[in-house]
Amino acid sequence: MGILNFLTSKMLGENEPESKYGFIYGLDMHGVDLNEGIEKGIVEPLMEARRKGKRFCVDFGSTVPVYKWDKYGDGTWNPPRHYIMTSDIATPDNDFEQEEKNIYDFLRGKKLEEDMDMSQEGGRTL
Repeated sequence: MGILNFLTSKMLGENEPESKYGFIYGLDMHGVDLNEGIEKGIVEPLMEARRKGKRFCVDFGSTVPVYKWDKYGDGTWNPPRHYIMTSDIATPDNDFEQEEKNIYDFLRGKKLEEDMDMSQEGGRTL
């Protein structure tokens, strides 16, 4: 890892496990204020990036939404970690409807990292 990548990773708050699995999103990583809403702050940017075939990561922190946010489920907020990447939602056949559902499943904790095989070692790249 070069010094520039190291400093960038420290500024973005990346830790060793994230770097190990190819979490080098750099400028493709975006914070979100959940007051914007889940749809506008998380779902729309991720889906737009998937449609364009670009990497994108949303860091939503540990804030729990206090309003009804889940249009596919019961609204349980239990994400496996504080950020979601395009690789977390990608489907092999680019089924965008399923990928949107994958976002909500991720935020509900329905699909954990092991279940989705989201690591770079597992073959997901976007």
